[in-house]
Amino acid sequence: IGKDINGNRNWIDVFGLFSIQPSEFLKIAVILHVAAYLTSQQNYFEESRVWYRSLGMVGLAMFLVIIGKDLGTVIIMLITFIGLLTLAGLPSRILLVVSGIMVASMPILLTGSRLGRILAWMNPNGPDPLNYNWQAEHGMWALAAGRIFGSGLGESKMKWSWIPEVENDFIFAIIGEELGLIGALGVIALFVYLGVLIMRVAMRASTVFGRMLVTGICIWIFGQAVINIAVVLNLFPVL
Repeated sequence: IGKDINGNRNWIDVFGLFSIQPSEFLKIAVILHVAAYLTSQQNYFEESRVWYRSLGMVGLAMFLVIIGKDLGTVIIMLITFIGLLTLAGLPSRILLVVSGIMVASMPILLTGSRLGRILAWMNPNGPDPLNYNWQAEHGMWALAAGRIFGSGLGESKMKWSWIPEVENDFIFAIIGEELGLIGALGVIALFVYLGVLIMRVAMRASTVFGRMLVTGICIWIFGQAVINIAVVLNLFPVL
């Protein structure tokens, strides 16, 4: 029942009318589950089994998404879940073990077009016969075309077949083109403000579960926004 889009089988087609991305529901499900588990085990945080079991939950969720070959979503999940566990008190020795596993798995994950995209990103002036840098370059052109005040809402030219996935992955490029530097900075400021408000909610939570839940959601939303904007700004490669 999976729908394949650009090599990623990470969507479910619903009667040909629309598609949904199950991993988005999986993110909040794992945050809920880990928060509930850590809350029930808060008196045993000194025992390694608590953390390894939490990591097992996280690892299983990410493995399911890796099967669909959606590395970008896996990176978001990794940042969210490891960030939540670290804030909850994940011991540094276990964090080092996890870091070692991630480094060791990189050659397995960075295969095919992903490795090519990273190499093209590292060498932007080199030959690019497969057009790996097309999306990133045209995203920068869109931002440049917006200048200070933008071309006007709805007046983007680059969104017409010049930037792939412009309605999702590269929406920030069109924001920059239509609303300019002022509008782009305004969107970033709104995300920062949203993060501050969510963390205020977390600090006011009356239960450990509530605090962990809201903190995990904050890391998820803010982390995903930061990575998305960084990719559009060509600070990270397009995977």
